Amino acid sequence: CESLTRIRMGQNFFNGSIPKGLFGLPNLSQVELQDNYLTGELLVSGRVSPDLGQISLSNNQLSGQLPPAIGNFSGVQKLLLDGNKFAGPIPSEIGKLQQLSKLDFSHNLFSGRIAPEISRCKLLTFVDLSRNELSGEIPNEITSMRILNYLNLSRNHLLGSIPVTIASMQSLTSVDFSYNNLSGLVPSTGQFSYFNYTSFLGNSDLCGPYLGPCKDGVGKGNHQLHLKPLSATTKLLLVLGLLFCSMVFAIAAIVKARSLRNASESKAWRLTAFQRLDFTCD
Repeated sequence: CESLTRIRMGQNFFNGSIPKGLFGLPNLSQVELQDNYLTGELLVSGRVSPDLGQISLSNNQLSGQLPPAIGNFSGVQKLLLDGNKFAGPIPSEIGKLQQLSKLDFSHNLFSGRIAPEISRCKLLTFVDLSRNELSGEIPNEITSMRILNYLNLSRNHLLGSIPVTIASMQSLTSVDFSYNNLSGLVPSTGQFSYFNYTSFLGNSDLCGPYLGPCKDGVGKGNHQLHLKPLSATTKLLLVLGLLFCSMVFAIAAIVKARSLRNASESKAWRLTAFQRLDFTCD
């Protein structure tokens, strides 16, 4: 079947494993096997069709670790592996997929850190790594993906603070960091002012608007101003200052009222009596 260019067998009842060497067919450009009952591992031989642009294996029962040879998918634009049982770390070779625009690894068992090499995929616009077992911090390198507009990292075990530099990602319109173990102050500048607050729920140590007040000392890492509580002496001085200002305003009001009353009395009408005279001139 070396002349085969597209495989579209999604939404069937196929079972068994993916044939070894399938991705090496020389003219293959598209593989759609989503929504079946395929099992086994994703086997990638050294040779991959240079025309292969889309791989959709969503919602099967595939398992095992992704092989380093996944880096051979250099021409793939869409890689959809969501809804399977893939486990282990996301290989760093994922950074070799320079044409990748959509990456969906959600609903799997991937563990370990988020490979910072993913930031080398400069054409990515969609990244979904939600509902896995990923841990560690959100890599700062992710902000170098300048045309990314969707990022979902929810329901993992991510730690640390949310990178402030995400605020400068003007193309990013939708994020979800909910239900992790993130901490610190959620930035409020740049793109963060457009994100829905539900994107940050489920992180008990996150704070900020709609999430509750920050603990003492939280926010310094994000270059946010942290106000110290006022001392008793300062509070007393503020109260005395307010009382003094109130007295000054009260006295000024009384003086103004009296001056207006005096001015009104000085302008009162004065009545002058007169008698009518009748006379003629000869």
